[in-house]
Amino acid sequence: MIEHLAPHRCLPLDSVVRKGDVGEELYLIKNGLFEVLNDDDTVHRMLGAGSYFGELALLHGKPRALTAQWRRT
Repeated sequence: MIEHLAPHRCLPLDSVVRKGDVGEELYLIKNGLFEVLNDDDTVHRMLGAGSYFGELALLHGKPRALTAQWRRT
């Protein structure tokens, strides 16, 4: 699995995943802070270094359930 890891750099407010997208990646957060957003763009949860997201779409073969955007370092 390690040979498939690749860095993904973000700019502030970049949406890394969007609700409804096909899920083909799992994201591991090395640094920075991500907002996971509800349908009305309110913050559902904040994720930081050591956290991950994107696993549910991979495990269940369903579209992304929420949008995640990079907030800051």
